[in-house]
Amino acid sequence: MLRSTTRGDDWEALSPDLTRGITYEDQMNDYGTIRIIVESPLQRDRMAAGTDDGLVQVTDDGGATWRATEPMPGVPEMALVRRLVMSAHDADTIYAASSSNEFGDYTPYLMRSTDLGRSWESIRSDLPDGEPIRAFAEHPGNANLLFVGTERGVSMTLDGGDHWISLNNNMPRVSVHDMVIHPRENDLVVGTHGRGIWILENLGVLEGLSPDALAAPLHLFSSRSAMQFQRFNRGRGSRGTAYYNAPNPPDGVTLDFRVSEELAAGDDPMTLTIVDAAGETVRRLLVPQSAPGLHRLVWDMRHDPTWVAPEGQDDGGGFFGGGQGTVIGPWVLPGEYEARLAVGDVVDTTAVTVLADPAVDLADDDRRVWHDLQRSLSNLLGTARAASASATITADSLAAANAALEARALGAELPARFREQFDRVTEEAGELSSGLNRISRSVGRTYSAVRASTSRPSVDQVLVAEAAFAGLMAQLAEIERLAVEEMPQLATTLGILGLPLTTGSTVQMAAGSAPPTR
Repeated sequence: MLRSTTRGDDWEALSPDLTRGITYEDQMNDYGTIRIIVESPLQRDRMAAGTDDGLVQVTDDGGATWRATEPMPGVPEMALVRRLVMSAHDADTIYAASSSNEFGDYTPYLMRSTDLGRSWESIRSDLPDGEPIRAFAEHPGNANLLFVGTERGVSMTLDGGDHWISLNNNMPRVSVHDMVIHPRENDLVVGTHGRGIWILENLGVLEGLSPDALAAPLHLFSSRSAMQFQRFNRGRGSRGTAYYNAPNPPDGVTLDFRVSEELAAGDDPMTLTIVDAAGETVRRLLVPQSAPGLHRLVWDMRHDPTWVAPEGQDDGGGFFGGGQGTVIGPWVLPGEYEARLAVGDVVDTTAVTVLADPAVDLADDDRRVWHDLQRSLSNLLGTARAASASATITADSLAAANAALEARALGAELPARFREQFDRVTEEAGELSSGLNRISRSVGRTYSAVRASTSRPSVDQVLVAEAAFAGLMAQLAEIERLAVEEMPQLATTLGILGLPLTTGSTVQMAAGSAPPTR
């Protein structure tokens, strides 16, 4: 074995011949080979080497002295050592995967030593015959979560090797030559012979499947960080297959959870609440009733919608922010959050990290203004649409009552004072609807522009929010006047004639609607 401390410019011998040094009849193969070298992630200068003639050698002093480990019981003496892994959880634990298919033996040999090779035990357990092992990985966060790559796919164990489970799923049954667990993404990355690279994303669920998690009535697994991506079309929407496209993972924080049979059989609703570092609730989600077992949901990293359109009436917001569609909330600020999953009195929590788009260079103060203005515009737009819906109910009811009066020729029988009030209120309700629609369009256009930007909002955009806030306050006061003072008087007279009159409800300005200070 050789070592370089100059990135390959110079090399020094780090060991004698670590193989058996057997002389073969075939002179083309007159020497053994070190097939694998590993360093301990826990102890400096501790290394191990595996050879193609069945030896595992270890050193504790950076290569000054080496010691051959004891023979592995049940493993052929000359079995090729394909993989060595020094544990990230215990400095004295080594895993060794060997194969002897060169001698017509296709048994998967997988051994573990907890005393640095002075003794070995097999953890092959129920791995199938005829599938020699070529790759092995230990999860850095869970000592009992192990993976093997064989001639026919990938298997895992949750109990340190007592029982193995196939993970092939949609992956072809093909020889797996290497595997690694990505240290940042917590993905299992598998290299196959001739079928490319396959990735099992997000091992958080497997990592967290402990006996305690399996015994709990409700368990919310740890989640990995999620990044906010500011997407741009760049004019590629109508170019056919000129650009390669592949499915992306969902935008948001992926949350995995497990529900017990007893809890799933109950009638209590399941809710997910996202809370920021200050304890403020930023999102509430009602989770569909879940069957027992593992499930996944995605939080899109946004605040609650400020207006949810009635079923069947969501027009997507209309052209340039008009219409009456659902108003989605803005992104939350990047930072630390807590997810709380609850079914009745049973609650489990996990930490959630939201990262900013690294391609957007925005100072913290500018990002705060960008976020706060979006919250203001979102609340203003939601309030305007709620108010518009209320005004529409009032206006439609007045129009229906007027049509009924004309159809029954009752206009002459009504007092002139009532007719004057009825016509005036009808006109005021129509003007109210028009004014609210103008505010909605103005706020909607600005909200779309600010959401799509990557810079501090302009003064003009803040001015739009200020004008909309003042105008909307006046319109809400008008809705309350009609609902409390005018409409009950009209309803009393029309009720005598058997004509119902429906009044839209009063609307309160949503909290957080005031624009940020310029």
